[in-house]
Amino acid sequence: MSSYEITNISRPRFVGPSTFRPKPQSPTQRHNRPALSSGEPPVVEVDPMELTQTLVDTMKEEGAVNNVGEARSTGSEIGAQGIEVYDALPEDTLTNLNIGDLINGRYRVIGELGRGGLGTVFLCRDTRENRKVALKVDRGVDGGRWITAEIAAYKILGRRDPSETSLNNTIVDVMAHGGNYIIMEVVPGKQLAEFIDCRGNYEITDYAIAALNIIRQVFRGLEYAHGKGILHADICPRNILVSRYGLEIEEVTIVDWGTGIAHQNREPNVVIGKTTYMSPEQARSEDLDPRSDIYSAGISLYFLLTGRRPFQNIPFDQRLYPETSLLMESIYRRSTGDAFGLPVAPENGPAMDWMEPVRGLAENFRLRIRAIVEKMTASDKEERYGSAFAARLAVEAILDEMGNPPPLPPQNIAPLD
Repeated sequence: MSSYEITNISRPRFVGPSTFRPKPQSPTQRHNRPALSSGEPPVVEVDPMELTQTLVDTMKEEGAVNNVGEARSTGSEIGAQGIEVYDALPEDTLTNLNIGDLINGRYRVIGELGRGGLGTVFLCRDTRENRKVALKVDRGVDGGRWITAEIAAYKILGRRDPSETSLNNTIVDVMAHGGNYIIMEVVPGKQLAEFIDCRGNYEITDYAIAALNIIRQVFRGLEYAHGKGILHADICPRNILVSRYGLEIEEVTIVDWGTGIAHQNREPNVVIGKTTYMSPEQARSEDLDPRSDIYSAGISLYFLLTGRRPFQNIPFDQRLYPETSLLMESIYRRSTGDAFGLPVAPENGPAMDWMEPVRGLAENFRLRIRAIVEKMTASDKEERYGSAFAARLAVEAILDEMGNPPPLPPQNIAPLD
């Protein structure tokens, strides 16, 4: 998550770091799946699967393992939502974790998944349950308020219900937390941003159905969260993970749920979230409601369908705006209601049609998809769907009309055994 302070709406000042992007891992079972969060590309990537218990034992014999959990944990309790609660760990402990360290006498560090400005994600072995989990630790940025906000969201959202009929089976499962770290599942699969790489491999109708099925699941998760009073405020392709099971089943997991509470507790004129996917009201640092998440989901669907990131090709002349940047211009254009950030039409020329990349769809489906995407991304929130439930029904109506055959999985996601 990134934050920008706006002193002049066209000249926001960067005031916060960006998040990290973890490295996905593959589990051996669908509902005992090892876990992640998303964000920027990691500075360090390792292959934790190559780190065997023999290595850990060797390090322990050499005195390289610090059993910080065994020495410092004061025990845990089960919170109201089924999430185990530990005491916070000392900051120097979290910033100096090594392979083999044991957290709270239970979680053995076996590798680093990702690192960013806000924190670090480690792959761990839960020695009690004999499963892999992810440990997301705070790096003390801005007083730790980012991870505090994320923990607060998970306390309300509770544990994930894996049943197919549950609305919250698309929300990342958090098993435990301390005051400055989170223990969560390791989500196998790809970020949505990588899912579109398979776009050219399939017939356009099949791909459109897969895209609509994915966004339908996103709305299911938002429907549950909004019912709990939680906004995501950072719905974007990097925070939507897509896993493949068997031959034709796709599962969506939404991660990084702290931005909504962080936005709620923001300082005046501070914008929090990813610029290219946030709603106009979020770009103006206004109070948000569920329609802001619907907007961001609509922009994510636009990206899924077209392969275009908003604002990626907008013209920019540094000579005309010497004190600004492309990022600042995109914030300004989004705050004034520009949804897709397409290049301005040439004088006396036709405007670019954002649906051009899916021109191969049957006209009736193309028109239906255009209508729902443009309603999700209306600049005036009063013109959007009033709830995630209403948006989901609109998507499902198109899927029903298209026959909703099994969606094709992306080829770059291997099936699980």
